[in-house]
Formats: sequence, structure tokens, C-alpha cells
Amino acid sequence: MPRQVLPDAAGFSWLEKKFRQMGFRPLESSEVRKDIVRFAAVAPHPRRGREVGFIFSANGLDIVAWTTWLKEMQEARESDSGWVLIKETGAPLYFSHEIRRTKNFLWNLLLNARVAQLRVLSRPLCPECRQFMSIVRGPAIKSRYWACLRRQFHENKRIQRYGWDYGLSAQALLWVRDVRRRRDRQKKKLAKQGKLPKKPAVLVRHGWKRTDWRGQA
Repeated sequence: MPRQVLPDAAGFSWLEKKFRQMGFRPLESSEVRKDIVRFAAVAPHPRRGREVGFIFSANGLDIVAWTTWLKEMQEARESDSGWVLIKETGAPLYFSHEIRRTKNFLWNLLLNARVAQLRVLSRPLCPECRQFMSIVRGPAIKSRYWACLRRQFHENKRIQRYGWDYGLSAQALLWVRDVRRRRDRQKKKLAKQGKLPKKPAVLVRHGWKRTDWRGQA
């Protein structure tokens, strides 16, 4: 297991500068509170401080990158991971793989955010009804693809689909494919050793829960 390396103030300052250059902005506390109220969200346990997040919006979708950095304390949470997610009308539709805080944490967080940004900026229009296509879950836990489910407006009444990598630049594709190859190699290595791969972090993490207005999950 790679050694944990928590970001410091200088590292976070560099990250913030890079995010702003990419067109992201800091997520305001009022925006977070609205989502908490809207979805009646309940934290899994008491949390210290407010984590800094960055948001980018385009084509009806929002990207949020969570940094694990606590603004008031000027330090990172002791136990946490970075995440990049894509949301539509506040509801998460895609989560990146867990971004662990190791030597290259800041770069990995930034690269995941950039790839998500390219996906959102390239959100395809349906070739038949000319409406934005939606993010749809694929057969695997983390897989996604673009689809237009408005088949009633399609001449052949079929769902139109595009691959999840639609619109990515050649450079982004190289990085994405390299990451996938490394994950595949790790899975094969574990299989040879008779070990099962770890459950995806998105399945085991104790995140916020949505409840109804009475606070019931």
C-alpha cells in the first residue's frame, strides 16, 4: 500500500490556482447547504470543518471535485479520499474511482477533474431528436455511457447510444486508457495470487445519506 502523503497549504494553493485556470470555482457553503436541505442529507458521522470543493458547470451538468482540504483549519482531513463526480440537477450520476492521498494525489485529482470536464463539455446531442444525451449506468459498477432514452421521438424507436469516452482529446484518451490498463493488470495479478480485488470504494464508503423530510432513510 503506497504511503499516505497529505497535501499542505502550499500544495492546496497550487491546486486552487490550477482549478481556477481550468474554469472551476470554489463551491460556496450556501450551495452545499441547499443540497443538504433539498435532499434531506444526513452526514454518516460528525465532521470537523468544511471541506473545500470546486465546481464547473456546462451543458446542464455540474462537476464537483472534493479536495479533503479544510479551509478553516488550513489542513487536510486525517481520514478521507478525493473524489470527482458529475451531477445533473444536484443528483450524482458519476463518481470517479477513489483518489487516494499518496505522492501524486493533487495531480491525480486535477487530471480526474480535467477528464470529467472534457466529458461534460463534449456532452453529445442525440443525432435524431437533437437533445442532450444522458449519463446512463453500464453493466459494470463504474461503467457509464451516453444515451438518449427519448425513443418516442426517434424514427426507428431505438435508444441512441455513444461510448463514455466520446469527445475526449487524444491526450486524455491516452491517460484514461493507461489508468484502465494498470487497473486490469492489478486485477490479473490478484487473480493469479488467488485474491479477490477490493470492493470499489464507492460501495463501501460511508457517505451522506438521502432521507425524506422526516429524517428517515
